[in-house]
Amino acid sequence: MIKGIQISDSNGIPFYTKFGSDLGKFEGTILSGLISAIGNMSYLLFNKDVASISFGQQGDLNNIIILSKELRQAKKKIYFVFFADDNENISELRMIATTLFIQTKELLMQRTSEVRYVSNRIDKVLGTQFAQIAL
Repeated sequence: MIKGIQISDSNGIPFYTKFGSDLGKFEGTILSGLISAIGNMSYLLFNKDVASISFGQQGDLNNIIILSKELRQAKKKIYFVFFADDNENISELRMIATTLFIQTKELLMQRTSEVRYVSNRIDKVLGTQFAQIAL
C-alpha cells in the first residue's frame, strides 16, 4: 500500500505532497530538495531514472521509490516519489506516475498560481483510478 506521495521538479520545487497519518509530518520543501539530489545522483552514477531507498528490516521494510518523467518543452524533470511498504509492485507505481503525468503535464510546466490546481486534479485521479492502492 502507498503511504505517501510527493511530486516535485528537478529544482526541488514541490507540486504535490500527501502523506498518510502513520508517516508523520515534515516539510515538503526539504524532502523535495533531497529527492531532487537523489534523482540527479542516481542518473549520474548509475544512468538510471528509478531510485529505490529501503528502510527497516526483513519483516518491517519500507521503501521510497523515485520515478522521473521529463518535460522536454520546459527542460526539467518531474519526480514522482512513493512511500510504500515492501510488497508494492513497481509496475503499478509506474502506471500511477504515467497517469498522473499525463493528467497534469500542462500544469507542471508552469510555475504560477495555476499550480494550486495540481492537488485537486491529482486527488481526483488517485481517488477514481487508483483508490484501491493509494491513500
